[in-house]
Amino acid sequence: MSLLIDIFRCPNVQLCLGSDVAHPCSRIVRAQASDSLGNHQMPEPWMGDIHHALILCVGSNPAIGLDHYYPAWGKSDKEIEDFFTDQFQNDNWTRNNVRKVLNSGKLKRVNYWVGVKKRVEELLERQAVPGRDYGLTEIVHCKSMGEVGVKEALTECAGRYFFRILSESPAKIITVFGRSAANSIKGVLGITGKNRIHGPINLAGQSRMLAMLPHPSARRSDFDLSFAANVPDDELKRLRAFLRA
Repeated sequence: MSLLIDIFRCPNVQLCLGSDVAHPCSRIVRAQASDSLGNHQMPEPWMGDIHHALILCVGSNPAIGLDHYYPAWGKSDKEIEDFFTDQFQNDNWTRNNVRKVLNSGKLKRVNYWVGVKKRVEELLERQAVPGRDYGLTEIVHCKSMGEVGVKEALTECAGRYFFRILSESPAKIITVFGRSAANSIKGVLGITGKNRIHGPINLAGQSRMLAMLPHPSARRSDFDLSFAANVPDDELKRLRAFLRA
């Protein structure tokens, strides 16, 4: 079984939908109030071709979305893999890189995708192609609103999947978005201090750099979310040089 399918069909979901209410993932799984695998939005492994993208963007956990297509438990492995890997290239699911196709046929701008794309373009100094230049994943893969259950599930989910994802990714730069995700990554990697840039460090057998930025869809109008505003100029140049090397 591929890692993508392993995450999507995580055995913890079935445990938590059953009788294991003490499981660390129980709160986040039960946040959907679903009563079976058939009507549960399964964990989101990643979005894009992370096996080739040189930038990997990490958030805390994906939000639940009921107004657009999402593969169900009963779909074939091939359909599930295609949905996540080709998300940004298939017009049935996404348009213009940053808009989801709703069940109604209307398009919905995803602010998180918009912000991530802008940050990646700062690093590349050119237009970015989502899913090709960069992939998106999460530190906790189960869906919830407002990060419900993330804290409880963090150690279990990250321990089970985070380094396995890194081992399949050639990404030279791991960009972590939001305080919750940054604190989680720091805890997993044993990083201390308030620096936003770390590395190069060896992660899953490869030299990489970590960049930690504010959440890209933060709503404060007076807060600049860019690399340029949050990272010293020499550090931004170092990130770009490392990416090009």
